[in-house]
Amino acid sequence: MRDKTVLVTGATGFVGQNVTKKLLEDGYFVCAIVRNPEKLKNLFLEYPDNLIPIKIKNPEEKDYRFYSKLITDYNISSIIHIAAITGERNISWEEYYKTNVLWTKNLAYGFVDANINHNVFIFTSTVGVYGTIPKYLPADESHPYDPDGKYHKSKALAEKELLSLKEEYDFPLVIFRPTTIYGKGDYSFLYKISKLVKKRSFFYFNNPKISLIDVDYLSSMYFYAVKNKISGIYNIAENPITLEDLLRFIKKATGGKYYKLPSFLLKVVLQIPNDILRIKLKLITFDRYYSTKKIEKLGLPTSDTLKHLEKYMEWYNERKTQ
Repeated sequence: MRDKTVLVTGATGFVGQNVTKKLLEDGYFVCAIVRNPEKLKNLFLEYPDNLIPIKIKNPEEKDYRFYSKLITDYNISSIIHIAAITGERNISWEEYYKTNVLWTKNLAYGFVDANINHNVFIFTSTVGVYGTIPKYLPADESHPYDPDGKYHKSKALAEKELLSLKEEYDFPLVIFRPTTIYGKGDYSFLYKISKLVKKRSFFYFNNPKISLIDVDYLSSMYFYAVKNKISGIYNIAENPITLEDLLRFIKKATGGKYYKLPSFLLKVVLQIPNDILRIKLKLITFDRYYSTKKIEKLGLPTSDTLKHLEKYMEWYNERKTQ
């Protein structure tokens, strides 16, 4: 049991649900830090014996000693840290720092301090640590940090804290940098685009090449890391796709429509003094794709977005606008 007990944060979220399910299906014991144990239990009714809810009201406020004891008490050999404040929101930097940086640091330090066999600590970062738009393409894992916005900056800072801790204690650390995630449970990037296309109200300026990632594939990477005890920093992305290829696929699936605006208007829109709006606009305007050579060296080939997207379009179509 010791080697098959994994602590997961964010187990009731979009990515966390998929990761937790894969672990449970393979017979792992999952300790899940949650605020609402009943929600967790209802999501995984078929695995009552392997699921261990750990109710903590404010986990981001616990220090490393709390986590060291928790990890030792439950014989937790691996940690998958997914929970975070994601995206750009109208909340303070202090909240981003407390949740995305300080919690990560305390959890990792607790992992190092605990009296256990350390398999792997997996941290969920983002390709946004390179900036919304990388300085060169395809951006690889050696791309310099250039985060813009509070979310990207908090993830970059959390990475630096973990790497500093690893240098001091040399514990098994994996940092995953996924690009934009899609799939069942997504209410973000692709969900919003599909709804706007369906309502015939999606407008864009350019036809950039972008990288996305299927949540199923991403979840399999967490599982692979735990099972094979890998280490290192990895981009997680599919092969690039053009925005217009993506829009054509969504249009065919939804019966909607989209409109391309004159590119000269882009300069005007980018002058709007709103960081959140500018970042969202950049995501559908400029090339942003990423090298996956490191992942491929593990024997894990990348794939094409349109091959995976079809299995989700019915789900996207059925969702009501959030």
